[in-house]
Amino acid sequence: MDNIWIHAKGDLWDPIIDKFKKDGYWGKVIMRTSKPSIDEYRKIKSSFKLPVHMRKAHEDFYETLIQNNYYLLDKLFRKTDWKTDSYNSSSFHELSWRIRIYYEFYKMCLLKKKINLVIFMNTPHMGWDNILYETAKHCQIKTLILDQSKFPNKFFHFFNFDDYGVFETSKILGNLKSYEVEKKVEKDWFYMKKNQGKISTLSLKKLLTLSKYQKRIHNIIEGNDYLRLLKELSIRRYRPQAFFRFYTERNYKKNLKQLSTARYSLTNEFIYFPLHTQPERATSIWGGIYLDQVLALERLAQIIPNEWFIYVKEAPKQKGAYRDRLFFERIKLIPNLLYLSKQSNTFELIKHSQFVATIVGTVGWEAISCGKNVLCFGWGRWYKTLPGVYEYQNNIIAHDLVKKSIDHDLLQKKTADLINKCGTGIIYDTYIPSIPNFSMGENTKTVVESLKRILYS
Repeated sequence: MDNIWIHAKGDLWDPIIDKFKKDGYWGKVIMRTSKPSIDEYRKIKSSFKLPVHMRKAHEDFYETLIQNNYYLLDKLFRKTDWKTDSYNSSSFHELSWRIRIYYEFYKMCLLKKKINLVIFMNTPHMGWDNILYETAKHCQIKTLILDQSKFPNKFFHFFNFDDYGVFETSKILGNLKSYEVEKKVEKDWFYMKKNQGKISTLSLKKLLTLSKYQKRIHNIIEGNDYLRLLKELSIRRYRPQAFFRFYTERNYKKNLKQLSTARYSLTNEFIYFPLHTQPERATSIWGGIYLDQVLALERLAQIIPNEWFIYVKEAPKQKGAYRDRLFFERIKLIPNLLYLSKQSNTFELIKHSQFVATIVGTVGWEAISCGKNVLCFGWGRWYKTLPGVYEYQNNIIAHDLVKKSIDHDLLQKKTADLINKCGTGIIYDTYIPSIPNFSMGENTKTVVESLKRILYS
């Protein structure tokens, strides 16, 4: 019987846990996604002492952890006490101290609770969950990472963080020989529907129904810099950074308006590069050094012919964070680069491009589906083993990516191989709308069956 730490939340997981307990697989279960508080840290420090023989290894590993703090600091920076899409008012030193607190908290909790299996409902990307993963590995505790896939009702699973996209540690659960992939760029992503990412505007009709729709109130306020400023000045914990956030958003919109254009030609030879929204987990965990997206653009410009263009499209949901003045100044220095408006047609740009470039974006899957090669800069992309996907190298030849064709039959076979390594069910509640007539009971059954095969087969 395993003692489990599950980095998960939501109604989806309660019946799954109950079923595993009832069937005698799991004993003690800790389910939480929240970061450790200082009170929790104080409590565990006073109630548990590391055995003497573990102390040297404990401190040695902490030194390794803190020396690799570039990525950890970014992750802690992106999800703050302030807000996810805002700059953090915490200092470099405070964030560094948090690494120590989180590490010690998880180490002591895992040992005290005798945890022997840690499960993540999605890939660690918030900073503290990365520290939980690293600490569990250091303690030689088995880790299982789950991640909902783009394929309906399917989730990836892997046991090592670096295995994402290759899935060598994943078990084969299906026996598909081929998976039909429509040879077209357009994809019907459920999460792109219902005007997701569009900013609400103020109207009399909306004002008349403000008390009925709290989310609408929130969207109206968040969509207006001045209303948001007034709101944040009225809340004590937001007040210290309210003006800073106000000017961050205003300056971003000013720079975006000056640089972006709706005038571009599809007859030019160009590379299409849609930017990722930041902060988001794609760049924070899978981008590596290309968390700095401008670095990818600078390197892309070095490998393409002088007469080619780079068409960069801003992410529809992007806000001021991660888009400061120097971001735009560096963009301006890249030759033959056009910064397209958010309203530019992605599908049209993919179709007419020489090839597509991205950090790890879903645009790569959209491109290879229609026979267009993709150049990726980040390491963590779920489609990395499929034909038509190339990883950036400084000696790569751009013309080769134009000439090389994608064997669509092979793409469908390789996609089937990928899906065969997927579990069945929804493990992340955001994806529930992707399943018509979703049934909690049926979902619990399929997820439990998959996890039993993954963990106990």
